[in-house]
Amino acid sequence: MSRSLRVAFPFVGVQIGGATVSTAEMVRRLGDDGRVDPLVVTPDEGPSTVLFRRAGTEPMTFGPGARTRARLRASTSTWSGRLRAVPVYASMYREAVRIITRGRIDVLHLNEDRALLPWGAAARRCGVPVVWHVRQERANRWLDGIRLRLSDHLIFVAEANRVRFAGRRLPPSQTLHNVVDLERFRPHADLREAKRALGLDPDRLTLTFVGNLVERKRPTWVLRAAAELQVRRPLQVLVAGAPFGPPALLEQVRVLAAAAPEPQHVHLLGPRDDVPALLAASDVLTLPSIRSGEAFPRVVIEALAAGVCVVATDVAGVREAVRHGVDGLLVDPDDEPGYRQALEAVLGDDDRREAMRRAAAPAAAQRFGGETMAITLVDLYQRLSERPRQGGRA
Repeated sequence: MSRSLRVAFPFVGVQIGGATVSTAEMVRRLGDDGRVDPLVVTPDEGPSTVLFRRAGTEPMTFGPGARTRARLRASTSTWSGRLRAVPVYASMYREAVRIITRGRIDVLHLNEDRALLPWGAAARRCGVPVVWHVRQERANRWLDGIRLRLSDHLIFVAEANRVRFAGRRLPPSQTLHNVVDLERFRPHADLREAKRALGLDPDRLTLTFVGNLVERKRPTWVLRAAAELQVRRPLQVLVAGAPFGPPALLEQVRVLAAAAPEPQHVHLLGPRDDVPALLAASDVLTLPSIRSGEAFPRVVIEALAAGVCVVATDVAGVREAVRHGVDGLLVDPDDEPGYRQALEAVLGDDDRREAMRRAAAPAAAQRFGGETMAITLVDLYQRLSERPRQGGRA
């Protein structure tokens, strides 16, 4: 092919999450490679469009706006909501056909489950191959059946996530772990100075949670554990993430933070765009997620690359990132007392924690540095684009 491959990365929403951050990193690396012309498509301006511009690409917006996004969010909760969203998806499908056709798209790379129906159907109509990057672990058996039929190739962010499709016949697939920007996430030369730079107490251990405040990530476990740990040693707690959970959860988070033995050292930071700085000032990164719901959390590998040891629940792709006993500890996702004990074991042992910190960054750089990511993706796109088309351009 004489021209660059035109690969589209469409999104249904504009909020920043693991899928958008990982896609921005992919797009940046593909742009540096030069053999792919990536097109990011979003429904409107928002936080994610800023992120993609920083990654070196100008997103295309097709403008259903905030009301449409709200209807799509509602469609995930009830059958009546799903029915109300049908006209929205139909409109998105028509717009997708137009973009795929006029943009001369060679491959569609989908990173959100909910984008599969409108965009995958549009790609099938236009005869364009679809890569489904499976970044969510939660299954919907009926919808997943449709999504699989619309996909030509699957990419799993962790080998463990294949269990989502247990018993199903899959199209060709591969596992490709998320990667980290090693220029942004790397160990700080002076941990105490990194704490001072954020206005933190340099003499206190820093326990950090980074993730949307939702039930599946269990920020309440972090705060309950912190309340016990603060009684035993000087500890400051950073909780960073957007408040996307139900009001009852968010109120519980506020109550637990206020009830800590030293509430002035429990910081509810809200959404942050300075995660590298937060990790640079951290002694331990923690993520006590529920058994089902995580795929391959970015913050875990970002922490490891920054030389921060991790205490997390042993779920999905987390066990493919954290080397238990080497650069972190993994605990049973149903064992909250065991989780608190693991935090105590790391925070209470300076030598062990320092050994884990030293082990984390070099291994993470080697495993998640992403030197071959662009080569792998370009090879996949070329193979798919050279296959005979099953449909015709509209």
